[in-house]
This record gives sequence, structure tokens and C-alpha cells, in this order.
Amino acid sequence: MNIKEYYKSIAIAALNISIFAALLSVIIFVVMSRFLHSAHVLETTVPFMLLSCLFFIQFLINNRHYNQVPEDIEASDKPLIAEKNVLMAFMPAPTLRIVLFNPKGQYVGQIKDLNAAWYKWFIPNNVMMLFPQSYILLDEQQKELATFRASGFLGKNISIFDGEGRKIANYEENLKKSLFRYIGVLYDEAGSARMNVNVSGFLQSFMFSSVEGKKLVSFQRGYMPLEWSNKFKHLNTPILSFSEETVKEDVICIYALCAKLLNYTKN
Repeated sequence: MNIKEYYKSIAIAALNISIFAALLSVIIFVVMSRFLHSAHVLETTVPFMLLSCLFFIQFLINNRHYNQVPEDIEASDKPLIAEKNVLMAFMPAPTLRIVLFNPKGQYVGQIKDLNAAWYKWFIPNNVMMLFPQSYILLDEQQKELATFRASGFLGKNISIFDGEGRKIANYEENLKKSLFRYIGVLYDEAGSARMNVNVSGFLQSFMFSSVEGKKLVSFQRGYMPLEWSNKFKHLNTPILSFSEETVKEDVICIYALCAKLLNYTKN
């Protein structure tokens, strides 16, 4: 999947939902008017009609983006860990599924729930937060790079494992200080502090640094460099920009922290 195919897939998903909502509104209208003789037909069917229109507009927008993106996007020959700028796109899914692209629009990996069961579409986010979650990080060849397991109250803590199943880090959030911000510490496998986390709850822009104060990565959305905008049409697409000195273990931990922070972002 490249960024052009991504726009096509989310456009089709929006169209399917639009058609389903439209058919559902027709069925409800017929049943309530002809068989139940209800006086509340419009109040019941109008929300589904509006939902259908909303998703049809999303289909038109994303289909236009699909047509605007150039065709000449080849497969990436660079591993995910080596990418210094990664753009994050959200796929329609019952739980978190982030598709990762480089600035050329090439697919370089993804983060997804290990148990994205269909019934999770119907579970509210505030209920999902009460249960442990496990995520997997895949590279450009669908090879497992790492797994992340969120546990503790509201999934505040994360255990991070590499592709071989070895634990490489653990994130512990400070519940007393994390009312409007995400504040915690990432520890390595030996229990030494590796990274400090202090992020606003708005998740618009933030930075992760090592305990020594060295910048590791920046996260921002709401800004798209002009040279990337011919392929990425959503201005609010999150962008991760890694420092040259950021090593593999830190990169994996950063993706784990992003999974934790963006855990309940749905499309």
C-alpha cells in the first residue's frame, strides 16, 4: 500500500458506510410508516440520512485525493527504522491501526491491534480503556519489529518487546500528574531511566528527549511541508521527525509511546 492506495481504501470504506446508512434509513422508513404506523418516522430516519450524506462527502473528498496523487510511487527500499521522517495515517478499524509512510508516499510499516475483533466497533472508547491492549509494529515487508502491551489502570503502563520477544523497555505513567498531560518515564530492560515523557493532552505537537536532554524525535500535525503536499492531502497528518542520533531501540520505544498516546484515535 502506498499513499494513493490508502486514499482509495478509505474512500471505498466511506462509500460503503454511506450506502449502508442510506439503505438502513429506507428500511426503517418503510417498516415504521407502513407496518408500525409510527408518528416518529422522520425523527428516526433523518439521523441515518445525515450520516449517509456525511460519509458520502468523505468519499468524495478522499476519492478526489486519490485522483490527485501521482501514479509513480514505487515500493520503499529503505527499512522503517532508518526513516527519519514518517507520516502517520489512520485506517478505518475497530481499534487503533496506523499506517506509516515516508515523504515519498511509500509504505514503510504499520502499528495495529493484535486483536482487532469486529465487535470492538461497538465498544465505546471509555470502556476499551479499561482493558489491556496489545499492539504490533510491522516493517515495510510486514515483518514483526516489536510488540507493545498496555496494562495497568486505563492502560497507563506499557511493556515493549523486540521482534524476538525480548523485553527492551517499560513505560510507567505518573497517575498523580497525568490529569491533563501524559507524564511518565521510560525505563530500559535494566530498570534505568531512558526517556522522559511530558506531553500535552491535545497531542498537537510534542518532543521526546533522553534523560540526558538529547532530542530524539518531534511530533507535529497541522503543518505539511510544501514538497510533500502533492502526495499527502490531509493537512492534519501527524509527522514524526527523528534525530540522526536516535538508535533502533529508541525508535521502537517511540512508536510504542505513539501507540499509547494515539490509542483511542478512531476514524
